[in-house]
Amino acid sequence: MSFTELASLLKTQTAVPGNFKKRHIVQFRDMRVYRRFVEAFHGFASESGESDCVLLPPAGAIRIALTGTEPFEPLREWVVVEPDRKVHVETRGFLPTTTRPPSSVPDPSQRIPWGVRAVNAPFLWKKSRGEGVRIGIVDTGVDFSHDDIKPALMRGVNLLNRNLLPFDDNGHGTHIAGTIAASNAAGGIRGVAPGAKLYPIKAFDREGSAYVSDIILSIHWCIAHGIDVINMSFGMSSYSPSLHQAVKSAYQRNVIVVASSGNHGRRGAIDYPARFTQTIAVGAVNKRNRIAAFSNRSRHVDLYAPGEAVYSTWPGSKYNHLNGTSMAAAHVSGVIALLLSAKPGLSLNRLKEALLSSAAPLVRHGGKSAGTAGVLDAKRAWRALHEKKPVSPLRRRKF
Repeated sequence: MSFTELASLLKTQTAVPGNFKKRHIVQFRDMRVYRRFVEAFHGFASESGESDCVLLPPAGAIRIALTGTEPFEPLREWVVVEPDRKVHVETRGFLPTTTRPPSSVPDPSQRIPWGVRAVNAPFLWKKSRGEGVRIGIVDTGVDFSHDDIKPALMRGVNLLNRNLLPFDDNGHGTHIAGTIAASNAAGGIRGVAPGAKLYPIKAFDREGSAYVSDIILSIHWCIAHGIDVINMSFGMSSYSPSLHQAVKSAYQRNVIVVASSGNHGRRGAIDYPARFTQTIAVGAVNKRNRIAAFSNRSRHVDLYAPGEAVYSTWPGSKYNHLNGTSMAAAHVSGVIALLLSAKPGLSLNRLKEALLSSAAPLVRHGGKSAGTAGVLDAKRAWRALHEKKPVSPLRRRKF
């Protein structure tokens, strides 16, 4: 089948009426063929005035509604077709609001939350506060009115409604934002990197759900807007070739992707996108420096970080405690901002090497090893970057 026939088939599929069409992602195996299709697509879109086809550039793919994938069976040498699956933010770890309801008055003992202290972020604040580092938070949005995160917030984008700001109608995104960069030292709390700039990308709805294609579009937005670090506190159990290619595209452009390992308590398996080697995969520990019961764990985890009873910002200018590997990932994104701000030219491989090799040992359970990955430590990572030999070498999962 020729390229002309392929383009014609895709155009035909967009024109097929019906209520039984489902969203799919069609990924091109050859980027040169994809670029040819993009040229044809623009011509078709301008001619018809509209199109049901959405371009997904970082993945070399398109999103299209199909009644079935049978027409693409003869095209396996050209394209890979996958359903546009749902992805969910990691909300399984919410503490019961009946015992710890969100509060509008900050807890005086949590001005610097325990997780921020545990990763030794305050040690670096005289050297770096994350200034100049741009962090994209692909999540449910943020509360733009919250005084603790307001100084860090940039406009970002709302992929669900581009005419609106990425307002948070769930809570998850606001909590992540506070852990990374809250800066209200006088009347609120501090996050790990209070000088960093946050770019909220709302890809998730009020139920905490998004499509894989929306995640790919989020990565595209981050690449186009010069984002340094992308925080991905969400996961899915199935592999997506198009999402993997999008993450690879970010990595090739020196964009760091931090992803949560998942909250299912699995041993030997973690969620995607954390499982991609081009990410920094993060599991959760509790206050005793042990892997949290809910955290997925395996050799694919790069680092562990505080993820149990994490205190942070909440919509309505409130504060809340949450559990989750989502919260752990936010701590890692913040520490990366501290290091990048101090050493702007840091390569991804050198950064990851420093983080992993300097990680503090986990507390062992019953005399058995808790795994080869260690716990995030900003102070040790800083020293590793300034010494010829990394500190306390641990297993390194290569990019």
